[in-house]
Parts: sequence; structure tokens; C-alpha cells
Amino acid sequence: MYVTNTEETNFMLLKNGRVLSWGPQSFTLGRKCKSAINENYVPREIEFKTKILDIACGKNHCLAKNEYYEVYSWGSNEFGQVFQKYFFKILIENKVIQLF
Repeated sequence: MYVTNTEETNFMLLKNGRVLSWGPQSFTLGRKCKSAINENYVPREIEFKTKILDIACGKNHCLAKNEYYEVYSWGSNEFGQVFQKYFFKILIENKVIQLF
């Protein structure tokens, strides 16, 4: 088990490759919340299609590497840190980065 965090969101990588997230910043959770804001504070699984091997966080963004060495990113892209096309875009759900 490995635990890391952004400025206000926590992540737990379990031995089986599943990732849980919780905290007040809904845009860094890596998942959508279906109900009230209190759901953010309950550890819930981020759905990935494959096993996650590693996760790293910055102040308001996260990167996760899967078993095929694909990298997922989510959170604030204010300075291009989630490697998406448009700066200042916030990516709520995780997405595979297309590396070049």
C-alpha cells in the first residue's frame, strides 16, 4: 500500500493495483462524485481499466502509471502539468496521456 496526496486530496494505491481517493477538492479526485459534497470525504475507488503500478501527485494534479506503462493524468492543467491540449482546463476524470 502506498499513500500520496495533492494539496487537499489523498490517494491510496493498494497492492492489487486499485486506487482510492478522498478529499475536499472534487477536481483532483480522478472520479466524478454522484451525490453531495460529503461523498468526496469517503475513500472511493478511481476506475481504471488496468492495474495501476505507481501514482504521483503535484499541488493540484495527479499522474498514474498502469501495467502497460500508459500514464493517466487528471486535475488542474493551469501550467500544462496534466499534458492536455488546452492550458487552464481542469480534467475531472482520469485520461491516458498521448506521449510523443
